[in-house]
Amino acid sequence: MLQITSANKIYFSKSCVDFRSGIEQLSAYCRNVIKINPMNGAYFVFRNKSSKQLKVLHYDGVGYFLCIRRFSKGKIGWWPDRINNDMDARELQILLFGGNPEKAQFPKYWKKLE
Repeated sequence: MLQITSANKIYFSKSCVDFRSGIEQLSAYCRNVIKINPMNGAYFVFRNKSSKQLKVLHYDGVGYFLCIRRFSKGKIGWWPDRINNDMDARELQILLFGGNPEKAQFPKYWKKLE
């Protein structure tokens, strides 16, 4: 079971990826495109071209987790549009349930974790 908290670093792919890709291809994508070592303990989030699936890649020091979320109905309704490739834990939690974090009402962070 993955425990995603506000202390976790989470990065996303700005472009869609081929979902035939496995751990090796996605970890190479992290190194070469996102420019972050996938073995640093962060979570990496990818979507497919049809926006009906998400993949989350995570290395925990022992091995990789590769989780897939396929939506039975509908599509991903939101994807980050920002210069940097990071998102916070609550955005990912909402995204995994098919929601739109921009429409959720949360209090502002008092002091963001570094």
